Amino acid sequence: MVDEIIVVWFKRDLRFRDHEPLFRAAAAGVPVLPIYILEPEHFEQPDFSWRHVQFVYKSARVLERYLPNQQIFHAPPEFVFEALLKHYRIRAVYSHMEIGAQWTFNRDLRMRQFFQNNGVVWQEFKQFPVFRGLTHRTDWDQRWKTFMRKPLFSVDPQQMRWAQPIQWEGGLVSNELREKLNLPAHFQRPGCVMAEKTLHGFLDGGRFFNYQKNISKPALSRDSCSRLSVHIAYGTISLREIFQRTMAHYETLTKGKQALQAFINRIHWHSHFVQKFESETRMQFENLNRGFDGMDKPIRLDFIEAWRQGRTGVPMVDACMRCVMATGYLNFRMRAMLVSFLTFNLWQPWQTGVLHLAQAFLDYEPGIHYPQFQMQSGTTGINTVRLYNPVKQGQEHDPEGTFIKKWIPELTNVPKEFIHEPWKMPPLEQIWNNFELGRDYPLPIVDVAASAAIAREKIWAAQKWPEVQKEAYRILRRHVTLVRKPEERTKIVMD
Repeated sequence: MVDEIIVVWFKRDLRFRDHEPLFRAAAAGVPVLPIYILEPEHFEQPDFSWRHVQFVYKSARVLERYLPNQQIFHAPPEFVFEALLKHYRIRAVYSHMEIGAQWTFNRDLRMRQFFQNNGVVWQEFKQFPVFRGLTHRTDWDQRWKTFMRKPLFSVDPQQMRWAQPIQWEGGLVSNELREKLNLPAHFQRPGCVMAEKTLHGFLDGGRFFNYQKNISKPALSRDSCSRLSVHIAYGTISLREIFQRTMAHYETLTKGKQALQAFINRIHWHSHFVQKFESETRMQFENLNRGFDGMDKPIRLDFIEAWRQGRTGVPMVDACMRCVMATGYLNFRMRAMLVSFLTFNLWQPWQTGVLHLAQAFLDYEPGIHYPQFQMQSGTTGINTVRLYNPVKQGQEHDPEGTFIKKWIPELTNVPKEFIHEPWKMPPLEQIWNNFELGRDYPLPIVDVAASAAIAREKIWAAQKWPEVQKEAYRILRRHVTLVRKPEERTKIVMD
């Protein structure tokens, strides 16, 4: 048995700046052992994707530059800490509280019992202004502001006392697994260094000036949006640091304040949705509004498969799906359109697509993914229901069809006047352009306008069901700061 140590257990917080567990461990004056655990249980989850763990692993490796004794394990966390307890006297384990999918919560319950059984103090610190056990939102906004305005936790890794890593071959990442953990070059670059560069480019490099202008455009948003979502999801930079640096930059501006204010609003929305998920995690599996449990949506496997493959015959839908599958990124409006098309035009349960997009999004954040999926599917009963018209979205945000043709090369020869509705292209026009609908590109699997109209009628009728209205009032009281009257609750918008 060697020196007494403190273990800092990294999870979705792969940074050393504004990291309270690391700060508290440094202040304790004893050697510190930072660890990250690739958990086999994670690999078994239905939302698991190699792109997620690849980004995480590479981010952890970047962190090694600053925390030279950090160890990365591949084993159940109980096994890891059993091995550590054989080598050290562990004074405490420090980590950030994780607001993740249900399996992470169950794991934390197990680990809390494990630490209690072994006489180890486990202290968790808030990473976001999200509060466990919250049953209302009365003072949530003020608590959010208080948290986000706290001074950042600063540590100098070179001044810290580090514990010697253990030699435990059984828990280290195998060569076979390591070969699978190479993130393809066309994905966003991982790690805290890239997070800093991305924020710097957005603020100091001026990318934010076109934030509002291009946020809804599937091609231009890739540069004009902050592109910080994946770094926030895996904690390679803290949300608080982003907020404080953005506010400081905002104060220096003479122009562009409106664009940056829109970004600041979205920082607030992030925690709002994560809090909503933490307060009612069953929304990962069930309708938030139980009143919609009675809605009949017969499953069409052919529809679902066409949607997943980007082969629906509706160009904007297919281009967006192929883009996100290839790159892991898609702007918010187009994500919402994909969900809308699945749940309204194709009239499929949201559960049939929620895992597919969870696996596709490189920036998958459970606390945002599930509340947003339900909101865009119209199963909350309290939000405006938006039925996105993919033809209209394409005409407004990709008028030349540039984005569509990039991701659907089959449509390269289609003139721009037909690029959003190739089914309207006359047969003779198809011959002239060496294109045949149904051969080179599928016919649409549904009539866009007709299917939306049918969905609108069904959703509107369901909003009036007594159980939906009763549930809507309950949801408002729990998740919304100001309780509106039921008749002010929702409307349906064709977008």
